[in-house]
Amino acid sequence: MCTEFVGKLFAGLVQQVISDAGQSPKETLLRHGLSELIDLAPDEQINAKVANKAWALIRQYHGAEATVIRIAQTYFRPAMLGSVGMGLQCSISLKDAIQRLVDSSRFFTDTSLFELVESSDSVGLLITPKVSEEFLCVDNINLSVAFFFAFLSHIYPGVLAPQKVTLFGQSVDALHEHETFYRSSVDCDLVQVGIILSRENAELALPTGNPTLASWQDRFTKSAIEKQRSDRGIHAVKQQVRRCLEHGSEPVCQEVASALNLSQRSFQRKLKEQGTSFKLLVSDVRKAMALEYLSQPASSLNDTAFRLGFSDHSSFARAFRRWYGITPTEFQMSME
Repeated sequence: MCTEFVGKLFAGLVQQVISDAGQSPKETLLRHGLSELIDLAPDEQINAKVANKAWALIRQYHGAEATVIRIAQTYFRPAMLGSVGMGLQCSISLKDAIQRLVDSSRFFTDTSLFELVESSDSVGLLITPKVSEEFLCVDNINLSVAFFFAFLSHIYPGVLAPQKVTLFGQSVDALHEHETFYRSSVDCDLVQVGIILSRENAELALPTGNPTLASWQDRFTKSAIEKQRSDRGIHAVKQQVRRCLEHGSEPVCQEVASALNLSQRSFQRKLKEQGTSFKLLVSDVRKAMALEYLSQPASSLNDTAFRLGFSDHSSFARAFRRWYGITPTEFQMSME
């Protein structure tokens, strides 16, 4: 799938890898130009450039071969999938679980198509990324497949051996390790990925099956999806604000509302309903961008203040101390 699925999850995963290596996640991410992975909003996407740079960092700690498999083996936890995971846990069969994944796919991403596919002797999950190249990260797509397989194996009462697994890419490194992990042949494709099970395995009754609890979890998932829709509206506003600042212009409420095809009154009402305001969102974006700019080599306080729309570096320094409890100079010294 696309990087949206692993936005918040992937950011937490990268930080855990760094922490397990005995390093400070925040300082390490800033040092490697990965400030986007700090304080990521639940709905935020990570572009491919950032994701690939993060995987390069992960490989420093876990080696260059079969890294995705090692990460899945080390860090997968059923709780990662939230209410969807609880629903899967209560599914009456793997086929039921796959259908639940398809029905809940918007919980993970709205830029990939999830499908349950069947033949006379097989049942499977296919995922087709529908995302621009900017947000396409091969490692993240294949990590998604590994996590889903790990969960299906977790709820299956025996040893789950798929008929076939398809990963994204032209080829896969350390093929033997991948086939050992999946207990199956592994193919590669540039269009879709997936896991194909025998019908016998897919329809076997699961000992943890509980339709009543599954139904309850489905309701929680539906509520979470609705909340994500609301959060994506906030993210869209932040993107517009960021574009303004990157182009050297002051974000204006009416202009941002217009860019989102809303009247200023409707725009402000929607923000109020979500417990925020345009002023607060502009401040949030400036706060995040301040870390990005100050972590860049040879960045000056005057330049950063100007790029963020402050009248002078003193105003910027006061805002930075309010945000982070230290001055911009103290922050830069901590990065040396």
